[in-house]
Amino acid sequence: MTKLAGQATVTKNGAVLRLLPKVELDPGGVNRKVHVGAGGVINGVTEETAPGVLKAKGQLAAGERLSDFAFADATVIATMNTGQVFIFRDACTLTTPKWGSGDGEVEVEIGSASAIPEEI
Repeated sequence: MTKLAGQATVTKNGAVLRLLPKVELDPGGVNRKVHVGAGGVINGVTEETAPGVLKAKGQLAAGERLSDFAFADATVIATMNTGQVFIFRDACTLTTPKWGSGDGEVEVEIGSASAIPEEI
């Protein structure tokens, strides 16, 4: 039976981040916008580079700090359970990590300063 991607392990500078299995990954690339003129004629297309973004929720354990989920200039590697690997070079957190009581989850959003992560 074919194995489908459903989980990812994420490391920051070689250390595994304690993230929950559900990860949202946008590899980035190029967004395009079609410009339509009079009579429905397509005048052309403009392009804009979009950064790679990884969104996830993590959990804090004894001895860890919330600030461990805030960083800049890191190499972040997301490895899917199916073997695909996405490398975010010069990565940073895009927002401050937010912790919530109850489940104790930490929301983290990571972006690639180099705009497009590599898929190897």
